[in-house]
Amino acid sequence: MDTITMDTLKNSLLAKRSYECVSLFMPTHRAGRETEQNTIRFKNLLRDAEDRLLLQGLRPQGVGAILESPRRLLNDLDFWQHQSDGLAVFSSEKEFYCYRLPLPFEELMIISNRFHVKPLLPLFAGDGRFYVLALSQNQIRLLEGTKLTVDEVDIQSVPGSLAEAFESWPLEKQLQFHTGTPSVGERVLLFSMGMT
Repeated sequence: MDTITMDTLKNSLLAKRSYECVSLFMPTHRAGRETEQNTIRFKNLLRDAEDRLLLQGLRPQGVGAILESPRRLLNDLDFWQHQSDGLAVFSSEKEFYCYRLPLPFEELMIISNRFHVKPLLPLFAGDGRFYVLALSQNQIRLLEGTKLTVDEVDIQSVPGSLAEAFESWPLEKQLQFHTGTPSVGERVLLFSMGMT
C-alpha cells in the first residue's frame, strides 16, 4: 500500500495546469486468480484514455507522451503482485503519480486540465482510530485500527498469554477455561479459578 498526504494532494495533484491530465481509478484484487483482472482492467482504462485524447484532437505523439508512464506499469509484474484495494493513477506529459490505496474505487477515467481527486477524499476524513484487545489462552495482542487499516501494536511490557498473566496469582493447582456455548443470557468468556 502507498501513502498519500494532504501535502501531496494540495501541492501536486490539485494545481491547475495548461495541459491535459489523465486521472484513472479502479478497484484491484490483492490475491487469488482475480488478480489477473487487474492488468486487463487497467489496459482497458488506458485504451479508453487514448481514444478520448485522440478525439480531443491530440496528436498520437502527445497521447503517447501522456500515457507512456502508465503503460510501463502493464509490464511490471512486481507492481501487480503487490496491490491494495484500489489503484489511482495520475498522468500528464510532465507528471506521473501512482498510488495503491485501501479504497475499492469505482472504475473511472477523467481527462481535464487538472487531476481529478474526489475519489481520494475519504482518505482524508477523520480516521476513526480504535483499539482491540485480543485475548486467547496462548496469546495477548493489541490491535490499532482505523476505518482503512488494522495493525498490531508492539506491546512488550505485557504478559504474552493469560497463563503468564495469572502466574503471580495465588491459585490452586488448576486453572480451567470454559469457552463452550454459553447458557441463555450468558455472553462472556467464563473461567473458574480455585483461590486460597
